[in-house]
Amino acid sequence: MRKQIAIAASLVLTTLMTGVAHAQDSIGLTLAAGVIANATPPPQEDFSEPVYLFSVQRVMKKHFVLEGDVNYWAHTSRHDRGPHDINGPSGVIGHVEGSTEISDNSYLTLGFNFLVKSTGAVRVFAGAGLGLVMQDETFSQQQFGCSPSIPMVCNKFENHYDRAFPQFRLLGGVEVPVTSRLAIVGSARYENQSWEETSRNVSAIAGVRFGLK
Repeated sequence: MRKQIAIAASLVLTTLMTGVAHAQDSIGLTLAAGVIANATPPPQEDFSEPVYLFSVQRVMKKHFVLEGDVNYWAHTSRHDRGPHDINGPSGVIGHVEGSTEISDNSYLTLGFNFLVKSTGAVRVFAGAGLGLVMQDETFSQQQFGCSPSIPMVCNKFENHYDRAFPQFRLLGGVEVPVTSRLAIVGSARYENQSWEETSRNVSAIAGVRFGLK
């Protein structure tokens, strides 16, 4: 009797999963969050920061997907240096007990991706895309313990920069339907941007996809 119940339950579950798997919605919204990390070789700084993503997908011809996305993350770099000399045109002009440099950055990226996605109870997808990165940076520098010959050096220096530059990305992941309109999504990304200097990042993201149509 238990065996028959188990078989019946298995058939029901298979039928339900098949129904979900074939309910491929053509338009969906994804909300996700994860971690982004530096993938550029040394001497670039190592870091890992939270990243947040929102995307809109349009399924074309069953397996082909066009996706527009927005992601945001931020990172602050701090470099402290001990006692050192200050040089001028004629050589050493003074001495400081230490200095601190802080670069406070936030990144907002608008992207467009082309994906190929399978169907079934577990959907696998992969593709490539382009992004426009908008960087907002505040840079500050502060010297401490200046010698009497260079009192102005200890005044705090601060500057603000806004930049925009292109980005190329590769991405892939899995999507597991829970209902006909809801799926759990996990993905990994590799992003490369070259502007003034080359920077490479990798990220792992998880979230939910809501089917609209």
